[in-house]
Amino acid sequence: MNVGTAGLILHVDDERSVRESLSMVLRADDYVVSSAASGTEALQLGSGGLHPDVFIVDFNLGPQMNGAEVAE
Repeated sequence: MNVGTAGLILHVDDERSVRESLSMVLRADDYVVSSAASGTEALQLGSGGLHPDVFIVDFNLGPQMNGAEVAE
């Protein structure tokens, strides 16, 4: 993945509209954005080799894993 000058952001949010709108805003500022709909998906991205510079995590994720658990 070619990371722009602003860096790579991983955004984790279970609400699709929030993921899409924030990703659009960040990409307009030259950030490369990867998003995940759950904590499990975010951890899979990390174990697959994704190394973001910044994490934006919704702490009110679904029942399987909350945002604090993802951040750990």
